[in-house]
Amino acid sequence: MLTDRSTSVWGAILVASSTGLVAADVFTRYALAIPACILSVIGLLKQRRQFFQASMLPCGRDVTLAAIAFGLYGMIGQLFVSRSLVFPSQYLNAEVFLDWFHVPIQVFRAILACMAAIFIIRSLRSFKVYAKRQLEALRSIQSIEQQRLEELRAELLHRTVQAQESERRRIARELHDETGQTLTALGMGLRAMNDTITDNPQRAIEQARQLETLASDGVTELQRLVTGLHPPHLDDLGLLAALRWYAGEVSQRYHLPVAIYNQGEKPKLTAEMRTALFRITQEAITNTVRHANASQITIQLDYQPEQIYLQINDDGQGFDVDHVLAQKLNGQPAWGLLGIFERATLINGSCQIASSPNQGTSITLSVPLTRNNQDD
Repeated sequence: MLTDRSTSVWGAILVASSTGLVAADVFTRYALAIPACILSVIGLLKQRRQFFQASMLPCGRDVTLAAIAFGLYGMIGQLFVSRSLVFPSQYLNAEVFLDWFHVPIQVFRAILACMAAIFIIRSLRSFKVYAKRQLEALRSIQSIEQQRLEELRAELLHRTVQAQESERRRIARELHDETGQTLTALGMGLRAMNDTITDNPQRAIEQARQLETLASDGVTELQRLVTGLHPPHLDDLGLLAALRWYAGEVSQRYHLPVAIYNQGEKPKLTAEMRTALFRITQEAITNTVRHANASQITIQLDYQPEQIYLQINDDGQGFDVDHVLAQKLNGQPAWGLLGIFERATLINGSCQIASSPNQGTSITLSVPLTRNNQDD
């Protein structure tokens, strides 16, 4: 009798324990597995939308199928569980599923899990293939762009050499026409003075005065020529003084007001840096004079602790920047703008051009200040 009672007690305990474990398993599936599958479906559908927006159709389709598999696994596979005291497992359980579909719920779960894994793996492989293709396309575009830049740089170098030769011819012509004629006239005048200095001293004095005026005009013309080649203000007084001088020349020659504003403590820049900044400003003003039909130009030069900020603004007719820069594809490069970008690159600067029709033009240059572009 005692043994039978002990066995009954232990049997009741085991049954209660088993019932509790089943109830805990059912509750866990309801409380954790189903919400986790729903969240997975939501995440996969969001990823599907991103794939479709990126035109990655195979990845989007595989992710969609994986979301369906996860949804069925969670909403059906985790809903039909072992019979327990937890609602609604008394009505929707593994036994009912087997009666309805004649397939164990465990097989159904395994099939859906395998399908989800297969579609996820397929989507990852499709994404890898797509990413590889995109990378190859980007490398091809980069190679083409690099080749185009090399061709453009070579053409720009060719144009630079042509400009140098043209400048040499202009200098030779001006030296021949202006300075050469002045020196010739001086020589002829000195020979004439040699003939008249004894017989007609008064006439010799007048000739000497004329020769003095001629020599003075020749020196002025030679200074103008030298200044046009390389303003001495850059070396003697610095960048700001050279810009003020050039602004005065432009205002006087073209009747176009040029205002210059500056801030900050002037650093000691290298000759290369001063020349590059001056030539960029010169090219920008030249473009304005030739094409903008502007009524004024404003130059802002700021010396900041770690960089130089240069901005040239005009109120001219403006232009479509992208269209003008794209003209190089049609064999009509905008050499002035390209020259500005090239000079900015040579001094490790960044250049931005903002313009639109009837809205004027703004050229902004930012150059970092380092030991390499400053004199000790």
